[in-house]
Amino acid sequence: MKEIIYLDTELMNSMLAQLENGLIMSFSAEQNNQQTESVGQQSARGEKAGLSAAAKFGTGPLGGINLSLGGNYGAEGRETESTSRSFLEGEKDILNKTFDDYALDILSEKLVEGDLLKHGPNFQEGDLYLGEATYKFYDFNLIKNVLDYELMEQIMLSDIEDSELSYKEALQILKKSKPTARDRERMPEAHRVVNAYT
Repeated sequence: MKEIIYLDTELMNSMLAQLENGLIMSFSAEQNNQQTESVGQQSARGEKAGLSAAAKFGTGPLGGINLSLGGNYGAEGRETESTSRSFLEGEKDILNKTFDDYALDILSEKLVEGDLLKHGPNFQEGDLYLGEATYKFYDFNLIKNVLDYELMEQIMLSDIEDSELSYKEALQILKKSKPTARDRERMPEAHRVVNAYT
């Protein structure tokens, strides 16, 4: 797995887009199901009525009057019912996948395949060069933790951890111009403590 210190993703994506005639940034799949149902009903009612009358007069030897009267009445109705149902199914694929540092592998492969890398030594501005070199990386937080003063002091003074004298007490004993018998007795221990600090 790569450990990338700095990667200009905009520049990398721009180069990939130019080499690939566009760049796929993401992928997602979507599926739709839709069902619609509609019901309709229509009713029509109507009535018809009519009246007719006729009169006829005759002449001649048998003249007379002929009257006729007529009427009609009727009703009509119409009822319509309609039902429709429709199903819609859809599927949509949208590319929505972020490549990040994998894109760097793709870019380097494309540059090698297309023979777009320059091998020097006469480079010009805009030439692409792929090289390998050792890299020194300093983790200052790690260094700070490793170089913790108190921890280092404990490690370096492990030889005198059994001593009853502190550094300050040992210096006072050694600096005395007229040490007491007890001080003379403790001088070898005082020397050992001071030497551990220096």
